[in-house]
Amino acid sequence: MALWLLAACIGYAQAPKVKHVYKDKILFDETGKEIKSEPVYYCDYSASGKKLQEKEYIEGSLGIKTNYVYNKKDSLVKKTRSGSDAVPDSLLIIYQDNSDTILEYYYKAGKKYYEYKSVFHISGKKSYVKFISYTLNEGYEITYDTSGYVLSYHTSSEDVKYDKFGSLTQYRWFQCMVQRKYSKDGKLKLQEEKICDQAHNGWKVEYVYNENNKLIKVKVFNDGYVNSNTNGVKKILYTDSSITTYSYNSKDSLTGQYDYGKGTTLTSQKLYFYDEKGQKIKEEHYSGTGKIKEMIPYKYDKYDNILEEIHYKSDKSKLPDWKYVYTYEFY
Repeated sequence: MALWLLAACIGYAQAPKVKHVYKDKILFDETGKEIKSEPVYYCDYSASGKKLQEKEYIEGSLGIKTNYVYNKKDSLVKKTRSGSDAVPDSLLIIYQDNSDTILEYYYKAGKKYYEYKSVFHISGKKSYVKFISYTLNEGYEITYDTSGYVLSYHTSSEDVKYDKFGSLTQYRWFQCMVQRKYSKDGKLKLQEEKICDQAHNGWKVEYVYNENNKLIKVKVFNDGYVNSNTNGVKKILYTDSSITTYSYNSKDSLTGQYDYGKGTTLTSQKLYFYDEKGQKIKEEHYSGTGKIKEMIPYKYDKYDNILEEIHYKSDKSKLPDWKYVYTYEFY
């Protein structure tokens, strides 16, 4: 979900509480006149702020509808999804009495049906749930540390490993592997990520942060390939790289994103502007040569819910091309 759509959907945290959120797309002709309106998104919330229903539209037609059901403790017990643009699926969760401990978990996607039931793992004086899949005829082999936290789990098709802080360090799905490294300063900043496909080709991503723990640079090494000529040891060499850097203001709000093609050539940039409340009020997108590609101002209501997101043409007409409009109904 896009950041500003998310901002709209969490509007219930403001007073008064939001009951319904509608998002529509308005199109304009070459003179700047509105010519068409079509729905994009819809959210229905309970009085406690829980999602009851979502609708996502594709070119004005309903694509995905998701319904949510909760118990008296506001814990999700049922979720169903349907629509022309979705694989129909359903989720059912059964909890232990008067607790958030999951006893049974059922999930169906298309014609595939997965059933999970809990087995308790004892670690010290605490018990932890261990999930077993019966329909796939294989168990999740889960390992725990002395405090009962999950360190890894294994099936015939996947392996997942975590560090002592609970951060994902390795994930394997069949022959595809993701490996992650984190900083050792206790801030758990993701430093490096390697991704390999079935042929063991892949790419690598490096992350750099500032003193405020904000991401300031992402370097992507593309087009990796295996070189097996170094004493028989397979190593992935990277033939290309791209860099994205980020800038922030004194409030740690993102003010700029700068993309470099092969590490030195600026290919695009995005600038972000905020009001005194810290709300984003405008975006400006430029090419690498400084030509403006798009300008997007934002408008809000008195409760800080987003009302409009206007996308202007990149030519000299300064006319709107299209915009998102948000409408709210409150309790």
